[in-house]
Amino acid sequence: MPQGGEVYHYPGYVFPDNATKDKYVVLMGQTISGDWIVARTTSRGNGRSINPACSYGPPYSSFFLGKIQDIFVRDTWLVLDRLDDHDERDFDQKIATKGINLIKPLPTQVFCEALTCAMAAEAATRQQERAMHDLRAGLRCIG
Repeated sequence: MPQGGEVYHYPGYVFPDNATKDKYVVLMGQTISGDWIVARTTSRGNGRSINPACSYGPPYSSFFLGKIQDIFVRDTWLVLDRLDDHDERDFDQKIATKGINLIKPLPTQVFCEALTCAMAAEAATRQQERAMHDLRAGLRCIG
């Protein structure tokens, strides 16, 4: 069963214009209705902040993950201009059929910091914010 904080390789990630692209995504929690909150990542800095790690722009709302052994070989950011809700059954089905592949979980402290940043992002809905807050509390994040 998927868990918040896990990084997945998602070859058919769908953008708002219905274009698909090979992306790495992070599960940011699960809404009360069961949808997975998904944030995509990017290794294209394009002026994104490194310090502070959490930035709401300009030019982009993002959280700097950096390089993480066995996950990201290049500096990587969590993109926070859009957080998608994915139907739990659909997401689980894609995992079962290898349409989405688990890489590994983010280190807990990094994920806690990413959640704190994502909860306050303008793109986060109230339902997403609540779910991320509850997950963060369950992880007993410090700070």
